[in-house]
Amino acid sequence: MKLKRLSILFLVMLLVSTLFSSFAFANEQSKPSLVALGDSITYGYGLGSPVSEAFPHLIGGGKLDVTNLGVPGWTSGDLLSSLQTDSSVIQALQSANVITLNIGSNDLLQAANFAGLIEDPTLFDPVALGQNVAAAIGSFGNNLIGIISTIRQHSQAPIILYTIYNPIPLENPLGPTFYGFAEQMISKTNNEVIKPTAIGSKSLLADAYVSYTDQQLNYLLPNDVHPNQEGHQVLANLANQLLIQLLVPSNIELTVSHEEQSTDPVSISVTTTGQVIEMKWLPGEKEVSDFLEEGNVIIDREFEVTENGTYTVYVKNVFGFETVNSITINNILEEPPIEEEPPAEEEPPVEEEPPAEEEPPVEEEPPAEEEKPVVKKPEEKQKKDKKKEKGKDKEKENDTIVPADKKNKLPNTATPMYNYMGIGIGLILLGSVLLFVQRLRRIHPV
Repeated sequence: MKLKRLSILFLVMLLVSTLFSSFAFANEQSKPSLVALGDSITYGYGLGSPVSEAFPHLIGGGKLDVTNLGVPGWTSGDLLSSLQTDSSVIQALQSANVITLNIGSNDLLQAANFAGLIEDPTLFDPVALGQNVAAAIGSFGNNLIGIISTIRQHSQAPIILYTIYNPIPLENPLGPTFYGFAEQMISKTNNEVIKPTAIGSKSLLADAYVSYTDQQLNYLLPNDVHPNQEGHQVLANLANQLLIQLLVPSNIELTVSHEEQSTDPVSISVTTTGQVIEMKWLPGEKEVSDFLEEGNVIIDREFEVTENGTYTVYVKNVFGFETVNSITINNILEEPPIEEEPPAEEEPPVEEEPPAEEEPPVEEEPPAEEEKPVVKKPEEKQKKDKKKEKGKDKEKENDTIVPADKKNKLPNTATPMYNYMGIGIGLILLGSVLLFVQRLRRIHPV
């Protein structure tokens, strides 16, 4: 069984070493940068030469530029504070091609008072320790989310997130009860905090817990919770297996939104392997070199074209590998030119009807002349007047027709004035007579 594991380990190391050698040949400017965040496990505590034997330095067969920021004794709260305040940590993240994150063991060990239990096993109280550990797991979950969020503010490099292994072997001074307690709290932390966080943050999960189960005596330093050299190689191999997909040029698959003939634009979707940091497209059959200073940036892994032809997509992954792939579009129909409708003929202007001619005013007939009163004249004068009137009557025969009943009729000039005068005179005379009679009676009474 052990021989089989060594064979697999050798193959993985050989493959990773070959891939990194290819990368170094393709990109002679610099080696890929790895930033390792964590506690004493990341630091390489207990090893003879941490700078060369700790697992971050073993990833990629030693062909990575490693910045090891592991600090012995750190909890998740310490790491989060450093990420938020230490400018050197922030600067290292900004230039990282890949990041490893191994944190949380000290959160649990301190909550369980592991050091105190080693000195005095009688202090073991599962109930009290269970309460402390539950609170520590909740705090660790919040800190881990904060750590990854802070990393993402400064880098988009892939994050390899390690689960926590159980450092307590079944054969331990505290007995199988403490082993079972450790298994319970570590499994809860991995299943309820680390794994969901890895999925939510799209981090790569390195399951150290599975690799170390029942192997504590082989992978840990004697009477210690820290890995030995073999244990560090196991942690490095977990990262190597995850990085294989990142250490080769990305495979590009192009698909179209529809293949039927249509006048609609065609959307081209891009699917890639590995962690991509740059994606562009150009019309025509292009090479990688054509995208050095040109290219349309692809957003949300999709772009749209409106004309038939060949289109090339360029992809660059986190380790600088560049590749292209092309696709030909020939199902876009040209829209027929839109014929402009002839302008509508203008309707001839409607001739306005001339205004109705006003009827000439009706000439009023001159009022009939009033007949002059007939005045009796002397006979001679009357004769002369009659002759004159006859001449005038002949002239006016055509103008005025006098009705027969009005000829020789006297004008109506009568008035009641004389009647009123007569009545008044009569009343005055009557009054005078009555006054005279009244005086006589006074003079000659009867």
